[in-house]
Amino acid sequence: MVNKKGFIRIVEAIIAVVVIFGFILIAFPQGKEQSAGETPYEIEQTQARIVEEITNNVEYRRCILNLSGGSPGCVDTLIKPHVAESSAMSYSFEITNTSSTLVSAKNRPLDKDVYAKTVVVSVDDVLIANAITDSQKRYYKFTLYLWYNI
Repeated sequence: MVNKKGFIRIVEAIIAVVVIFGFILIAFPQGKEQSAGETPYEIEQTQARIVEEITNNVEYRRCILNLSGGSPGCVDTLIKPHVAESSAMSYSFEITNTSSTLVSAKNRPLDKDVYAKTVVVSVDDVLIANAITDSQKRYYKFTLYLWYNI
């Protein structure tokens, strides 16, 4: 090797460039941006807790199944505590069967991103389900809408 000084300077320059790029990557991390249509983590977790409570709690399922255009107060008692944890969120819900809407979702904003989660709620007892002759009353579709107030 005839020109050792030139080779050392090239290696030194490459190391300097790597160090500078490393510093830039550490100083300005690229966070994961939310892509269009993706549900925010907080809303996704809140929806999951509410839907899990509805699917596992017999009283809430019966409340939804017995709702025939009446007051959805028992469903509100389930949702409010979960949404109250984050005062930045609001909610609405809709309960439908195969032919009609029993409880319509009200006050959904048109200027905000609204995230929906749907679950089918059915009769919890097979004997009761077989005794019901009207197939529309065997199951209902519960749709939960959540959005940020900001």
